[in-house]
Amino acid sequence: AAISISLDRTGEYLQVSQTASGGTSIRITQLTASGAKIRNNFVPFGDRLTLVESDSNNIQDPRNLTSYIQAKRDKRVTWTTADVLSNLPSGPALGTTCSAPITDAEGKFLGVVSISITLTDLSRFLQTIRVSPNGFPTLIEVVGDRSKIIADPQPQRLMTADNSGPRLVRIEELDDLRLRAVAKQVEDLPRFQETDTRIAKFNYQNETYFLGFRRIAGPNRPPWVLAVVLPQSDFLNWSRETTLFFLTISALALAAGAIVALLLSQ
Repeated sequence: AAISISLDRTGEYLQVSQTASGGTSIRITQLTASGAKIRNNFVPFGDRLTLVESDSNNIQDPRNLTSYIQAKRDKRVTWTTADVLSNLPSGPALGTTCSAPITDAEGKFLGVVSISITLTDLSRFLQTIRVSPNGFPTLIEVVGDRSKIIADPQPQRLMTADNSGPRLVRIEELDDLRLRAVAKQVEDLPRFQETDTRIAKFNYQNETYFLGFRRIAGPNRPPWVLAVVLPQSDFLNWSRETTLFFLTISALALAAGAIVALLLSQ
């Protein structure tokens, strides 16, 4: 995960991100007196920052990122669809970015603040949720009439790589036929509001599975639908477990919106 602030006039930016080991990395791109760009990488050490690397080659202009372009164009909080994040210090990773424009008191556009979340981060959260003894949650991105599963307690089955780098597995490439059925059910359901909970079912290997669907709630929400999958044999515990799960994910979605609002207010 990473939080970034990018300036429109110069393309300078500040990024604070979490490393794979759980530490903190800080990257600052600035213009030099000659007009060239230099990127300095720091790590916190006690009450100061320690410079670990400086680079002036192949520095990406954040103003060319899809997340930046969307926020500047739409003048509101926007979410990118799940894709490769190319601006993380750890290298390319699958994820999504929430961005919001920064303006002055007169409404002049100054830049963009953004929060990038990897799909591994989202999947890690789902791993902490126990739906039922044999059930599982999954997170689905719905854009138009197409859906993509973007987070799952077993994230490795959602990701692959080809000559162009990492990518999400397409629905038809999923080995788990239950996940294919879930994605198909979401595509076939009529569009619904964030306060609606929809129920569906399907059969797999002589077992009936029940599905509960709900959109992520909150202002400026991403186009995500939460799906809870559980076999009929677990159904007696379904109501209590799934209600608690929906409340948890809705609260976190609201909290994410509050964090973005707080960042913009500073």
